[in-house]
Amino acid sequence: MNELPLEIQPKLLRLVEEKRGERLGGTVAFEVYARVIASTDTGIEERVRSGSFRRDLYHRLNVLPLVVPPLRSRRSDILPLARTFLREAAGRLNRPTPVLTGRAAAALQAHAWPGNVRELRHILERAILSTDGDRIDVEDLPLEVLDPQAYLGPGQASRPTLEGSSANTSSSSCGKRAGTRRGRPRSWASAQGAVGKA
Repeated sequence: MNELPLEIQPKLLRLVEEKRGERLGGTVAFEVYARVIASTDTGIEERVRSGSFRRDLYHRLNVLPLVVPPLRSRRSDILPLARTFLREAAGRLNRPTPVLTGRAAAALQAHAWPGNVRELRHILERAILSTDGDRIDVEDLPLEVLDPQAYLGPGQASRPTLEGSSANTSSSSCGKRAGTRRGRPRSWASAQGAVGKA
């Protein structure tokens, strides 16, 4: 709602107050029976004070305000949401749902989540696309989620790089999966126990 143009706001106000509206490009009004749920990701009161959001529309919509805390303030929701997003993404891809290892779960819970729930969903969709295994481990997560010193373990202060791997190692890893995981040593993918089942 904080981005609703000022010229559109009278139409929404009419819809809410009179329960009448017009189709896009139309001139004939018709009755509308709907429950309006409006949301904003920033404080809209400043727009009301500056005059860029109608005060009467604000009060008409602000009947039952619900404040949803950011994800970083409700960390107990991170893993249940993560498992739900993994299950949904796996279903769309027609793949088994991977489980989160202990290290991956710890990294998710420690992240600040500036992008909120949407960031969590996108990161897990990226992770499930980047692995062909049955679990999501810490190295399957993007760098911005990780604190390498805390989650990669002793002696693993940074990720392996392409420069540090030979072409022979990369090609052999494609044909022999038993000892490697996408060209990285199995010790890299070792889990401290899977966290729950999706």
